[in-house]
Amino acid sequence: MQKKIFFIGIFCCFLFVAFSQSDLSRSKITLKNGNTFVGVLVLKNETVAVLQADDGIRYQFPAGDIEKIESVSAAIFADNKDDNLKSDDDFAANNFKIIFDVNNALYLKNEAFDGTKNSWSGNIVLGINNLKQMFYLGVGAGYEYLPVKDVNISLLKMFFRIQKTFSDKSVSPYTSLNLGFSLISNENWRGGIFSDIAGGVSIHLGHSRFLLFGLNLGVQGCNTVISQTHNGDIYSADGFTFLPKIGLSAAIMF
Repeated sequence: MQKKIFFIGIFCCFLFVAFSQSDLSRSKITLKNGNTFVGVLVLKNETVAVLQADDGIRYQFPAGDIEKIESVSAAIFADNKDDNLKSDDDFAANNFKIIFDVNNALYLKNEAFDGTKNSWSGNIVLGINNLKQMFYLGVGAGYEYLPVKDVNISLLKMFFRIQKTFSDKSVSPYTSLNLGFSLISNENWRGGIFSDIAGGVSIHLGHSRFLLFGLNLGVQGCNTVISQTHNGDIYSADGFTFLPKIGLSAAIMF
């Protein structure tokens, strides 16, 4: 009888230690923006912390974004499970970001003008960045300067932007699409729809700031005087055409 009691006591002590270790393995990460996440701390070093949530999903947080890391008990974890998931959703849905970009493009030879034309443009985009899916959706406006022949064309742009980053590493490939409409401030030119596709690298600077460098391919629709050559003769008429372009872009997102 005494041996049974002895072994039962040993077993209870083992369970107590096991549960205690389980409690200590739970951690709560509080970010500098106020959001909190609870789970198992898988990795922590000088640059990053990785937390595994109860559903098995792992989240990676740059050290610069973390306010503090605390150990929590399993009971606290259970009480805060719903709040943790809500915080997760709020963090993903309310991560508001602004993008400033500068672009240098080369318009290729087309029906509207001979040779190539160099342009400069700048945009500002306001949108939501979903860190879980590494997906950005926003609306933007911009200005582009394009010298053509003896006139300088100014394009005022309004567009939607979709952007996808392909990993949560500090340097990651990304791609983006701008789709919208341009207004042209010239009586001989009328604006139209445009599209810009970019691809390049995203560099994480810490504190939720990113630098983006990429290559752009795009087309700008417009109504203007179109020239065509037939049997050695040049014919001109008003019409609609697309102006193809290729260029480089640099942006900051914060």
